[in-house]
Amino acid sequence: MIRRALEDTLNRHRAFWNREDTDRPCIGFTTARYFCREEFASISIPTDRCLTPEDFEVEAFLGEYDRQYRESQEMAGDQVWGSLPFFGLSWMEAIVGCPIRADEQALWNEPFVGDIRDVPDLCLSPDNPWLQKLLEFTTKLVAQADGRYPVGVPFMSGPLDILTAMRGPVGGLLDFFDHPDEVRKVIDALVDVWLEVTQAQFNLIPEFHGGYCGAFRGVWAPGISLETQEDAMGLISPELFCEFLLPAHHRIISSFDFPSLHIHSSYLQHVDTIATISELPAVEFTIDVDGPPAAELIPVIAKIQSQKPTIIHGKLTVQEMNELMHSLPPEGLWLITRVESPQVANQMFETLLSDY
Repeated sequence: MIRRALEDTLNRHRAFWNREDTDRPCIGFTTARYFCREEFASISIPTDRCLTPEDFEVEAFLGEYDRQYRESQEMAGDQVWGSLPFFGLSWMEAIVGCPIRADEQALWNEPFVGDIRDVPDLCLSPDNPWLQKLLEFTTKLVAQADGRYPVGVPFMSGPLDILTAMRGPVGGLLDFFDHPDEVRKVIDALVDVWLEVTQAQFNLIPEFHGGYCGAFRGVWAPGISLETQEDAMGLISPELFCEFLLPAHHRIISSFDFPSLHIHSSYLQHVDTIATISELPAVEFTIDVDGPPAAELIPVIAKIQSQKPTIIHGKLTVQEMNELMHSLPPEGLWLITRVESPQVANQMFETLLSDY
């Protein structure tokens, strides 16, 4: 299989961020599984108690990263494969104190704050054990990559995700109405922690050909790049998001060169707000498997794309990818689909290019 030379690929990524004229959108594939335990099936993680940083021996993960890298080299597409600390763990939630548990498919966090007025001190200690484990992961992944591919940061939960993890979704939502001043103070403190944790990682991560890669999507950028998320905003109104969360995200977004914000097709009420955040370079739009089909979402995607470079990600068929390619302008458009194997990706890529 003949792959496009790396520099040509990176030029296509640059064109995406700049929304330059192009012959086609960027097309990417991933074999990543939905459930993290499937992706790292060889790793043993306790399921009968709360987890500790000691349960994650970084060396045990490195063989799985090698396997994923080798597999990526067999796969066509415009993506740039990179590694990132174990994506199944909610690192920010663990760092602020949420208990972490696991079953045979996934990991999750449990609330630990009964009253928002009793939130513990959120000042980040450099000795925080989960932070130390995250930085150990980052350091060893950088050494393993040895310049062959980029290293990125894991999914960085936004302040609302962290708050609802600490309080639980019901308590976290009621706090907006019962204790709005405390919510603002906690969100502000969480952004401080978020920025410290993120910067600590980038202090360890070298550039890759003059830029960085939001590793999970395989989208490289000519500057510091990462993806943040705020999945809990599906539970709140645009008015609450604008009042309580928008200032926080302005702080986060303005602190990096090429951040993107991950949103789901299941909470479209926030599209207008997010698409018009002036400092936000790009939006990552995930098409949920249990939501509207891709064809019905084309007007929504077009609205976002008219304002921002847009990354579309989902388990999309070749027919859906084809329809998106022919219905949307190629400038500032990335299409990523999950596939079962590199062979499936290669066949799909060839079909999409021949039909375009």
